[in-house]
Amino acid sequence: MTDVVQAHVLTDGVFPGEKPAREGSLMTATRCELGVSCTTLSQLHFRVGGVAISGYEMLKALAGVRSHEHREWLPIVDNSQNMPELEQAMMDALRRHAGAHGILIRGHGLYTWGGDLEEANRHLEAILVCATGPGTGRSRIR
Repeated sequence: MTDVVQAHVLTDGVFPGEKPAREGSLMTATRCELGVSCTTLSQLHFRVGGVAISGYEMLKALAGVRSHEHREWLPIVDNSQNMPELEQAMMDALRRHAGAHGILIRGHGLYTWGGDLEEANRHLEAILVCATGPGTGRSRIR
């Protein structure tokens, strides 16, 4: 299941005139994949703190990536119902891995983003194909 959220950071609710949800502070043009593959991936690699993906041409769909030799690191943070705590964990992970194009929330799924919804969609598709698609092997995902 994929949820799509397009919002202006910290200002919009889902409907006009509505206050933003607490989760809104975590999102801009954001795509979320809540499928089994990403949820399982986040559980399997949680102890190492993330998932490294490399060797796929599809990585060039990520903003700023010019070569399949790029190593994309997807940090994993523990899930929490405490939104300020989850937001802080995500911000800390993204400060440590500033070039990341996505983040996995343990047991929940993948979040990715972009400057606009088209870029966020492209990032989601590229990460899903590389991390969970056919032919993903241990040599490329660590």
